[in-house]
Amino acid sequence: MLRSKLAAIALVAALFATSLSAQIFMQEDFSTAVGLVPPQGWSSIAYLETATSVPTPPATYVPAPFRFDNLPGRVWDSGFTAPVACADPDGAAAWSSLYGQYVSILRAPSFDASGTTLLNLSFQTSFHALQSTTPFPDYAQTEIFDGLVWNVIDNYTVSVGYGQPNTDTTVLKKYDITAATGGSTVAQLRFNYRYGYDYWWAIDNILIEQPPANDLALASIDAPTDAATTSCLALAGNQTIIVTVKNVGSGILPSGSAIQVDYDLNAGGVVSEFIILPAAMNPNATYQYSFATPANFIGGSANSLVVTVVNPGDANLADNALTKNYSPSFGLPLVNLPFAENFDSTTVNNTLIPPTGWLQETTDSTGTDSDWHFFKGQTSSVNTGPVGGDHTTGSAYYAYVEDSSGNYAQVNLLSPCLDLSGTVAPIAQFWMHSWNYYQPSYENFLSVDVISYPGGLVTMNALGPIGHQQTAASWALSQWTQQTVNLAAYAGQVVQLRFRGRNDGGSTNHDIAIDDVSVIDPQPTPGQAPRTGLAAFDINSSLNINATPIAAGLGGPYYANVTQGGSMKMSFDGEPGQAIAVLYGQLNPVSATYPGGIGQFDIGGPGVTGSGIPLGIGVFVDAISWAQGGFIGLPIDAMFFTTSSGLMDITFTFPNFGIPTGAVLTSFQAAITSSAAPFVYLSNAVQVTIN
Repeated sequence: MLRSKLAAIALVAALFATSLSAQIFMQEDFSTAVGLVPPQGWSSIAYLETATSVPTPPATYVPAPFRFDNLPGRVWDSGFTAPVACADPDGAAAWSSLYGQYVSILRAPSFDASGTTLLNLSFQTSFHALQSTTPFPDYAQTEIFDGLVWNVIDNYTVSVGYGQPNTDTTVLKKYDITAATGGSTVAQLRFNYRYGYDYWWAIDNILIEQPPANDLALASIDAPTDAATTSCLALAGNQTIIVTVKNVGSGILPSGSAIQVDYDLNAGGVVSEFIILPAAMNPNATYQYSFATPANFIGGSANSLVVTVVNPGDANLADNALTKNYSPSFGLPLVNLPFAENFDSTTVNNTLIPPTGWLQETTDSTGTDSDWHFFKGQTSSVNTGPVGGDHTTGSAYYAYVEDSSGNYAQVNLLSPCLDLSGTVAPIAQFWMHSWNYYQPSYENFLSVDVISYPGGLVTMNALGPIGHQQTAASWALSQWTQQTVNLAAYAGQVVQLRFRGRNDGGSTNHDIAIDDVSVIDPQPTPGQAPRTGLAAFDINSSLNINATPIAAGLGGPYYANVTQGGSMKMSFDGEPGQAIAVLYGQLNPVSATYPGGIGQFDIGGPGVTGSGIPLGIGVFVDAISWAQGGFIGLPIDAMFFTTSSGLMDITFTFPNFGIPTGAVLTSFQAAITSSAAPFVYLSNAVQVTIN
């Protein structure tokens, strides 16, 4: 068997022997540029694209072309070396957004992309966007010409690589442009900058290359996690080592190839195993491998793990090994069920700081967009993530992986440590937004791993990988889909959920977002789940028996709390201008079906024979309307009504009238009229308890 594996290695080495170095198609640092004159073969143009106030602006107002002398004297960090290509309308101060939208374009010479299997573009950039509400908001596009059309490979609408106050930072951008070139013999690169009232876009150190054919990299050490920062219980004993190998070369590793991987824990001796590829491994593809031989970690001590991929003839040995240092173990706080997180405790938009108890995994990837963002509104790249907002309210926060700058196989977010003691069949649920404009190409994926304790054992892909999810024809619908992770196998244990995102799909158009994460041990519910067409009714953010909000769609009845001296808010959702009858009485969750299958009754005593209508219920009326109607001599209207939008909110302030804490006030259920048969819809009942 060893002989056959070594033969396979020799075959792979022979296949790659003809191309051991990268092929450079373009390399430009603008060192030969002077003032407004670009390097030979390059061109720079600038013009007014759309005029507004007058057909032609005054001569003093001109666009800001890409130039190479840093006229305003900006201070860049070490990522840039002068000269730098920079279109700087803010520094030029010679134009006005009152006259329209300006365009500045920097175009590179053409190159022959025919016959390439993998073509990468990289450059350093600093883009400072005004982010204003002017008629012509700024944006910067990186584009590739395929001989017929210009293909946008990235679109910046918010600042990228901009730092304050004195030094402007730069970021390294890297893209797979193989598909964008279309294999054209006259492929071309250009930077297309459109602005109304703006700051600048600066670019340097451009490289287009085909990597060497033979270049395997160790992309990440996936398990175990670092106990000092992410462990729920002490890391000790036998642990499964899980790693991801990536083909960063331009060649294809054939099916059946043998790839040697080694690990060494605490310099205690090298363990070697072989990955036998079940299928061909294309450029930029990854393969995750779990070592059959576990590693014995020393509890309470620092552990050091070195993993290496051994690849004969590899053109770049710098990316073949990774070291992961594990600090002395200690446990993080445990959280009991039910658990819910909507990320709305976030106070700073686009922060990388997660809510309390959540952790950015520090050993997954490093660099721009290698962590999860906590965001409100539309993501930075247009049409790539949630458009309207979060899932909870549409106007609050969610967590997402940004696809603009990253190129990582692992962008990991860890949940708090969840204590599943006493559970029977726990589940995790969350809502996911995943819209890939180019699907099925350039796909990013999300997986949910489960880390169980004691031991920190990682179960990869307990859910997923999940890619493009949205079924609607338009991204503008901003569709969220609910996902469920079965945790029954971990009942009684302590677990962490690891949301393992990726942004290495090869483009910049597939952000992945999550919201409203919950972990519960579902209990049987005596009521029925809300059905399509039933009127929505909520009191003080009611929860069901599983402590899950009504929006989760699990069965009723529901439960709410009112504080003595506080307020109770009733929220109705139905058709515009429809009457509402609010029933109250003792909760009787028997799901008695109203004749015709209209809805259900959860309150009241036994029903009237043959009707299904329970006894012992009262009607809660609009006392204000009653009093006013009687006072002015108009017909008395004691019903509540929905507004022209179909919504109705009623807030009541409660006095301190001494009802014992924990006592049930009563149960409410809404009957909302409709303009068409069956004319009345019934909601689930909500039992209200005094705090």
